[in-house]
Amino acid sequence: MRIKKCRCTSIFAYIIVLVLTITTAPGCSSRNIETVKVRIGYEAILSDYTFFVAYENGYFEDEGLDVEVIKFNTTNEQLLALLSGQVDMIPNSSMALLLSAEVEHPGRFTVFMAHGDLGNKILVRNDSSITSIEQLSEAKIGTFPGTTMFTYANISLAPYFNLSKFPTIIGMQPPNLVEALTSGQVDAIYAVEPIVSVAIQRVGAREIMNNPLGNIMSPFTGGASVLRKKFVDEHPDESAAIIRAMNRAVDYIRENDSESRAILAKYTGFENELLQSSTLGYIWKLDEIDRDAIQRLAEILADAGVVEEEVDTANWYYLTDN
Repeated sequence: MRIKKCRCTSIFAYIIVLVLTITTAPGCSSRNIETVKVRIGYEAILSDYTFFVAYENGYFEDEGLDVEVIKFNTTNEQLLALLSGQVDMIPNSSMALLLSAEVEHPGRFTVFMAHGDLGNKILVRNDSSITSIEQLSEAKIGTFPGTTMFTYANISLAPYFNLSKFPTIIGMQPPNLVEALTSGQVDAIYAVEPIVSVAIQRVGAREIMNNPLGNIMSPFTGGASVLRKKFVDEHPDESAAIIRAMNRAVDYIRENDSESRAILAKYTGFENELLQSSTLGYIWKLDEIDRDAIQRLAEILADAGVVEEEVDTANWYYLTDN
């Protein structure tokens, strides 16, 4: 007897072909989404250290991310771009700016990494007669421009001076600080890296106080890496991939100090030799962040009037179940 061939095999083969055709059609993927471009806004500054290492070492590519990098000249411009949706991640923004942004535009970003204790000192000329912080009473101290650093200087120096004898704090652009010190325009400078190393190594400036920011809190958690909240909500997989790449960079920095500093020199334009001896501070991954410290800073800056109102930072942080 001749057995009649079953049509099941041909039907099953047709289904397989149909499925393959659908899943490999242009614009489709196994995740059923189009490739998402991740826009990262950065500055050529030491605080963007982790990003430079992740970018140089190809960690974003390893995660399959299509990254577009956009350079900004100031931290203010960088954060405004994030708030307006022009970029999706910024490697570091100051806590003061983030707190002010939260007051004016609540819920626009989420924190996934923190940065702090960048080397900071008060320096005088090597030939200065000043040998202690108390001798700066009624003196002129140069520091970075803007309300934030002015406030930090006033708070951190308050224990040493009566109000009537308080030094005059003068804000000026970072490249001018060393010249102002050497020319006698100011008696001292209150600076952070790399200006600290530039002043010490190139003009022989002398330290009279190390880590004045530690008088505000120690460690001083001065900045954070943030993602645009809408991007996180719409692209959770890409957001998690960005954080994995940045965390991988932190591990590399901790295990390869000299090589990491060389990468930082490449992207910031500072001499490698200068950065090899600079104090670059701490980097905290999400599960390492001292969230109470950030809340304390929010209270300090609100009390000082830098931020219009006290911000509850409890809901700032990236949720791992996004």
